[in-house]
Amino acid sequence: LKAICEKYGVPYVQESVFERLRKTVDIMVGKKVMRPFPTQYEPAKDKVKTVTWKTTNGAIDDDTSVTA
Repeated sequence: LKAICEKYGVPYVQESVFERLRKTVDIMVGKKVMRPFPTQYEPAKDKVKTVTWKTTNGAIDDDTSVTA
């Protein structure tokens, strides 16, 4: 894994699994926040042109969905 990171210029940080778990839990409970990912590094094929949120239940609604 270290060699792959060096090949592509990605920083490799070696930490214990418990340190990574602590950091993850700190983010989950709101004690810490994640650094934002710069959108210019996001591949164009992964970007969505527009998303319309019709409801607030957390799902993306589209016109073809079945409603109960």
